[in-house]
Amino acid sequence: MCFDARSSMEAFIISSIGTSMLYFSTDKTKQKISYFWMSVTLIQLWEYFIWKNINNKEKNRFWTTILRTNISLQPLIGLLVLISLPSYLPRHVLISILFIELIVLIRWFYNIYRESEQVTKVSNNNHLDWPGGFVDMQISNILPTIVYLIVLTILPWFVKPLKTGLTFGILIALSLVLSVLKLEHFNIIKSSGWRSIWCYVAASIPLIQSIII
Repeated sequence: MCFDARSSMEAFIISSIGTSMLYFSTDKTKQKISYFWMSVTLIQLWEYFIWKNINNKEKNRFWTTILRTNISLQPLIGLLVLISLPSYLPRHVLISILFIELIVLIRWFYNIYRESEQVTKVSNNNHLDWPGGFVDMQISNILPTIVYLIVLTILPWFVKPLKTGLTFGILIALSLVLSVLKLEHFNIIKSSGWRSIWCYVAASIPLIQSIII
C-alpha cells in the first residue's frame, strides 16, 4: 500500500502504536477492537518484506501469500470482534453471516493456493499490486470482495453504544477509501502528493480511534 520499504515500515510503527494503545487500554471494547486493527497493521509489515524482496521471486511469492492470507482473514477477525461486542443487530444474524464468511474464506484460500506462483509487482504509480486485489474483478474474486466490503463497511456501524459504532464504522470506511484513492485509476489525484502521504494518514487511524472512543 505504501510506496517503498521505508514508508511501509514507518506506517507499521505508527499503526502499531495506535493498536497497542487500544490493546493496553482498560476499556474492554478498545481491547477487542485492537485485534481487528492488528490484522490491518500487519499488512504494512508484510509489504515491507515484499518491497525488500521485490526482485526475488521465491521470497516475493512467500510474502505475497502471507499478505493475501492476512487480508482474507480480516473479515473473519472483524466478525469475531463484532460478535463479541454489544450490537444493535441480533446475534443470530451475525452468526449467520459468520457461516457465510467461513464458506467464502475456503474459496478465498483456494484462490490464494491456485495463484501461489504469482508475485507482487510495482504498479505504474509506484505502489504494490498483488494478485487478487480489489481491481482484479475476476468472477472468482467478486464474492469474497463483496463479503469483505459488507463485513467491514456496514456491520461495524451497529456496534453499541452509538458513539462507538459510528466511530468504528467511519474509521474503517475511511481506511478503505484512503486505500482506494491511491490507485492509479483515480486520475483526479494523479498530480497531487496524495500517493506519497496517504499511507501515513491511514496508519494513524488506530491511533485516532484510541483517542476518540
